[in-house]
Amino acid sequence: MTEQNQLAGTEGRTGRNACATESDLPGSPGRGPGSPGLFERWRELDARVTAALRSELLTEREKEILRAIAGHKGAAKAIRSEDVAKQAGMEWCEKTRREIAGVVETAVLLLKIPVGGSRTKPCGYFLIANANDLELAITPLWGEVYALLRRLRALTGKQLVARMFGQAMLKLDEESGECQVASGEPKEAA
Repeated sequence: MTEQNQLAGTEGRTGRNACATESDLPGSPGRGPGSPGLFERWRELDARVTAALRSELLTEREKEILRAIAGHKGAAKAIRSEDVAKQAGMEWCEKTRREIAGVVETAVLLLKIPVGGSRTKPCGYFLIANANDLELAITPLWGEVYALLRRLRALTGKQLVARMFGQAMLKLDEESGECQVASGEPKEAA
């Protein structure tokens, strides 16, 4: 199945095309005001999703999950996990919810697809299309990090948490190839 057919399959299941169309442009009838590069951003998102659907990193089932989420650009069009499962032809249960969360993590970390999630209305997963979507997606994540830091600080003390946080940031930089040597030059990736 070609990538276009894979994305077209989303339209058959959801009544919506996973790719942006002219009617998706800001200012189109039925659309709220949007930022001037929204159409280009949607095309970029579509390209990332299409590349992921070509990837052998995902199973066919995981690709179905990604297709379901890909049809929901922007937080206002978020899709609940239960609906993702339904569109992907999966039985809804806790195991399915965890599988969907795992696919989202893979999409974000390995495939660099900006999938956000909201725990407030409208709840669910969505492709991050603008700065407001990003803010909505990272707010609960930062809340989790902050709560964990507060708990670590209560258990270990301020200095140890600061040292652990600094070490964690360095490790993240190493993993992403962003290390710099003392001279300020980027360190070559191994």
